[in-house]
Amino acid sequence: MPTRPRPSPEKINFASGGSGTVQRLAAELLRQRLGLDMVHVGYKSGGPAITDVMGGQVDFMFSTIAASYPLVSSGKLRALAVSSPQRSPRLPEVPTIAETVVPGYEAYEWNGLFLPSGTPAPIAEKLHKAVVEALKEEEVKKRFVDVGVQPVGSTPAEFADFLKKEDAKWADVIRKGNIKLD
Repeated sequence: MPTRPRPSPEKINFASGGSGTVQRLAAELLRQRLGLDMVHVGYKSGGPAITDVMGGQVDFMFSTIAASYPLVSSGKLRALAVSSPQRSPRLPEVPTIAETVVPGYEAYEWNGLFLPSGTPAPIAEKLHKAVVEALKEEEVKKRFVDVGVQPVGSTPAEFADFLKKEDAKWADVIRKGNIKLD
């Protein structure tokens, strides 16, 4: 089993829940865009990583708002910036990375609705319509905001285009960062 690199006092150390996580890739993208000398400190999951950031054993990490908001609101963590394209309604006073240090920076965890490739078009259309309608409901919107999620509800074609762009972007980050799965 690979061992976790020890934090290096002369370099910026960042924690993540593992090599292939959004946390790791978001930090790697930041490192590449700013030309920083940083050391990745990988953990088996985000929980121990965030604990070590709170304890000062590691300098920083990227985390979801759902996981970090209670720690930020209680003063155990400090939110410097959000990595989404726009500010979070949950933390409106926290700027985006794009508006502070790296214009155009975007790195965030997203979810989508996927169906088997052979799903008949009428079924896919019915599911899409139901999701879009649900995302318009005030109670649903509020619940998403409460957990730090910003729903999109794009069309299947827009989602397919998004997936292609994400795939190309992260493949480039992984290649340039020489990132290997543990």
